[in-house]
Amino acid sequence: MESNMNRRNFIKTIGISAAATSISGIVSLPTTPVKRASAAISSVSRKASGGKIYKTYILNVDSMSADCLGKKGLDGKPLTPNLDWLVQKGTHFTRCYVPLPALTDCNHTAIVSSASPGRSGILGFGAYFSGIDSKTGTARYGIYDRRHIQCETLYDTIKQYNPKLKTAIITGKNWVGDLFQGQGKDSPVDIKVHGRAQPSYIPKPTGYIFGGGVKKAEPLPRLYIRGGEGEKVPEGCFTASGLFGSPTTVPSDHWVIESAIKVIEQEDPDFIYILLAATDDSGHIYGAFVDDTAISTIDNPTAKMDEMHLTDQAVGHFFDYLKRAGRFDDTLIIFTADHGMSTIRVADKIDPKDFQEQFLLWKVKSEINIRQILKQAGFAMRANDGSQPYNPSGDYDTAFSEGPDIYIYYIKKDRQKGLIEALWEWNDQNPDHPILAILDKEEMEGGFNQRIGMPYNLLNHRSFTDPDWEVRWPDVVVFLDKGYFCPMYGDLVSSGFPIIAGMKPTQNITMPGLHGSFSEQHVPLALHGPGIPNGKVVDIPVSVLDIVPTIASINPWPIPKGAEGRSLL
Repeated sequence: MESNMNRRNFIKTIGISAAATSISGIVSLPTTPVKRASAAISSVSRKASGGKIYKTYILNVDSMSADCLGKKGLDGKPLTPNLDWLVQKGTHFTRCYVPLPALTDCNHTAIVSSASPGRSGILGFGAYFSGIDSKTGTARYGIYDRRHIQCETLYDTIKQYNPKLKTAIITGKNWVGDLFQGQGKDSPVDIKVHGRAQPSYIPKPTGYIFGGGVKKAEPLPRLYIRGGEGEKVPEGCFTASGLFGSPTTVPSDHWVIESAIKVIEQEDPDFIYILLAATDDSGHIYGAFVDDTAISTIDNPTAKMDEMHLTDQAVGHFFDYLKRAGRFDDTLIIFTADHGMSTIRVADKIDPKDFQEQFLLWKVKSEINIRQILKQAGFAMRANDGSQPYNPSGDYDTAFSEGPDIYIYYIKKDRQKGLIEALWEWNDQNPDHPILAILDKEEMEGGFNQRIGMPYNLLNHRSFTDPDWEVRWPDVVVFLDKGYFCPMYGDLVSSGFPIIAGMKPTQNITMPGLHGSFSEQHVPLALHGPGIPNGKVVDIPVSVLDIVPTIASINPWPIPKGAEGRSLL
């Protein structure tokens, strides 16, 4: 009975009656859609625009939750005045949400394709599982690229409309640029700019300090990104290897914006996707910018605020350039984010002197080690994870996490129901009940989250029906509550993410700030440009899936095949 009560509590959280609980004990979200009201923000349509093409720029501020807008810094001045100005000047959608899971690759794909993970085939923030190596018994992981996207993107449809139109992606994350451009001359992306690849007219990124200059009496050091070997580390800073070790992997947002301006001056693309990633990087280092629970002791609020302000200054520089060039009012600008950010509960006390050495390896209070939980419940994993040998008679292939979202693969059919019940039983015995949802394949498809007024689609049929397809889809997806975290297991990191260097297969990684579950779905969305009303506020639920159909309502570009959103016009 206690187990059912906990499940009802989750259902209540998302605004669904307790009658929706399925017999299997998996949270069942109703499949009957709740009709969303039309935004009707403008009468502009493709026909009304007369086929004119407007320059179109999507400005994505990575990990910026909707509640980051309108905040003030420690000096009492607006923290993001330029983004706030755009929101007030254009049309602001106060209830915009991203699909689940609230992660990088799947939601950048959602924004440019209008397709959720089940339809696009991209699940998570970069890595996919492709089975167990027959020789070593280890799980094989890969990085998504363009050939894995199973739907059209806006890049594709622009080229279908007119191959002579130019497209670009300018990003602070290398793999996101590579995801859409792909390889060869047939790529729909003409210009790709990131830390490791840029046209000759763009200088390579240089070193910098996250958040700018160091302030006195800060509780923890700031991260310094070395521009080259042998550089002296500024006082009050620390350095890190791997993902945060070089400006070629994490260039500054200022460099991204300067690169965008140079691309416009040199080649003037018709469509540009700009990703500012420093807000995401700083959130992973110190925790969420906005966090009313104050549950992390890995925190440097000054550094976080300064980095958010620097990103906003870069955006302001971009707006000023467009205004000086006489292009601002005749350009369609979409401002949004791929997800938000939450802070996890970490150790009670952290010595700043040990921050560099222990960075990403903290012992957390809220760690939900799904592999250990299943092992204790009598469910054996097949894959060799570096600490145990390959077990071909195990109950499931592997389980890995990207934060508060967990994927469990190739569960024996006669063990799946028991595995799910074991997780619910563990959750019932935990006083905090950190598990919010456990979805099997049936529950991944056709669900409707009434809390945000959005359907979701997490099931990709090709992964189950095509025996030659390298991307494997999980049998079960688990979502955790805000502040809880399953570690990134070392075998995933060492094989699937070579950008995070020096990690051993047995080392589990912790980050102070993470995203992936329900708490990080609410993001900003503002439109400005031709036919977009000034100063309008729309309070109905909308999705980032609606962005591409909206662009196609203004520009004469086809809506990509597989699109699930609809125009906001």
